Amino acid sequence: MAQTALLVCDAVEGNALRIARILDLFAIPWQQLSPRALVDRAPDAAAGSYGVVCPMAILTRVRAERGRVNGLPPLIDAAESVFVYGADATPATRELLRDWSQSESATVAETEGPASLCTISRHVPTICGPMSGLQVSVPSLQPQLVFSGLSIEPLISVREGCVFGILRSQGTAWYLASSAAVIDLGQPVEQGYFDVADSLLSAVPIVMYIRQAFADIMLQPVECGACLIIDDPVLRPHYGFIDFHRLARCAVEHNFSCSIAFIPWNWRRSRSSVVELFKRNRDRLSISVHGCDHTGAEFGGSSSGWLNVLAKRASARMEKHRGRTGLEHDAVMVFPQGAFSTVAPGVLKHNGFMAAVNTEVSPLDAPSGTRIADVWQMAILRYADFPIFTRRYAGHGLHNFAFDMLLGKPCLLVAHHDDFQHDGRGVLEFIDRLNRLDVALAWRPLGDLVRRAYRARWHGGGQQVRMFASEIMLENGGSTPRQAAVEKLEHGIAAVDRVRVDDRPVEFSQAGELLRFAVELTPRSRSLVRIDYRDGGASPSRGYSLRAHGQAAARRYLSELRDECQARAPRVYRLAGTARTWLAGAMRR
Repeated sequence: MAQTALLVCDAVEGNALRIARILDLFAIPWQQLSPRALVDRAPDAAAGSYGVVCPMAILTRVRAERGRVNGLPPLIDAAESVFVYGADATPATRELLRDWSQSESATVAETEGPASLCTISRHVPTICGPMSGLQVSVPSLQPQLVFSGLSIEPLISVREGCVFGILRSQGTAWYLASSAAVIDLGQPVEQGYFDVADSLLSAVPIVMYIRQAFADIMLQPVECGACLIIDDPVLRPHYGFIDFHRLARCAVEHNFSCSIAFIPWNWRRSRSSVVELFKRNRDRLSISVHGCDHTGAEFGGSSSGWLNVLAKRASARMEKHRGRTGLEHDAVMVFPQGAFSTVAPGVLKHNGFMAAVNTEVSPLDAPSGTRIADVWQMAILRYADFPIFTRRYAGHGLHNFAFDMLLGKPCLLVAHHDDFQHDGRGVLEFIDRLNRLDVALAWRPLGDLVRRAYRARWHGGGQQVRMFASEIMLENGGSTPRQAAVEKLEHGIAAVDRVRVDDRPVEFSQAGELLRFAVELTPRSRSLVRIDYRDGGASPSRGYSLRAHGQAAARRYLSELRDECQARAPRVYRLAGTARTWLAGAMRR
């Protein structure tokens, strides 16, 4: 496998800069190479193996300058692989393809109309990974160029032919992408979530190539964790359309785990029969933290003092619930209504939460603040270096879940009680489709998933680890001791109180923007690593006002009444919806 990337360009700008940013995201070493160096420079054996990334236009230009010289330029001839993007239908490109393929019929053709359906090959799972065999509808506004007449192994195709594939020629693997477009990771996520269908041909080919060509040096996820998260239910035998005993059986039959995003306000209301059910099925059923009162956009405010009150109150209620029921909870926040502010992640970080999970990717006070590069990471770290793991609705499409996994992100599926109408067939069928993807999903409770959501690679006798959450579980399955060099993005080391490994403090330091420390792993052992942050705010000095308590209670009971009516009195629910619509219209008039 290649150890570095040679980026061939006249200047690191435009598409070359975009590719450089993608290489940086995956921590792939790269260096710029001028087009002239393809001809003038000889391979340096001491520099190690490499892959070349180059636009088709530069290769045709170099070929024209060299004339019809037999063989490839020296640097390309010695490359492990070459990624070429941006084909055109010119005679120069056609001649270049014929040289590579040794086929006189090799050419580039334009589709008759806009290409609207892309098919990912199911025959090369080592490259296509979880996306193998999928068909993706793309909002194409123009015809596409396809390769034809050459022995190319298609990876992505449209109806008329291959738009991304592998051509093996003269000992070199050529990854050919017909599209000249390259996704810009610096752009904001314009809608509530990133949809890869909007940029399939500008994003997927380069990601597939990098994962394959540089697999040995990439920090890889240790597993592909998965969890279904259901928002809001009170822990009683039936809530809306949810039957918890049936849910537990389905979790075993369909192989999934489920975390209930539990509203702390309900801490007194859990039924013992359901609590015992969760305890008996700890590997399948768990609870996480869903806001505090779940009133409005409660974590969308900008007051750090009030957010601190909410975070501490939520934690205190969850502890009371644990004391009352004996049921543990995961210190992971699921934001109510998906609403959070730029201030909230830092407050949660300093209140003992190890991560957050959310569907919306941008805060209320910075709707364009989150970049594509942020959502391509295992978790968003833009806000106070606190991890926000992104989750998706089934309606986002299987292709988006698969692309998340291709990037190395966990698979987090969100549902509500009304998704379990008709015995939850829709949810269960989608989970079955997830389980059929070409990836080994590790279904876990949400907290366990977060603790294993880190990147690592072994080199020599040690392990390099990049952590995201404040807790991770490290494992050494070997028969000899090993050391893990752990790092985490942390701009403010002063905020760190201590780092513990199995409750033993260890020394830590800061190198630039990274917090670093070492962990000694004994043979066949597991170690829990935890970063403790200083508490940034005082405990709540006052309780609820009667008015605030009444408002929270009214919202909770009315929300539950709505959910129960939807499940058990659908006619009443429909009439209430009609009345609500009429009342809203009357108020506008």
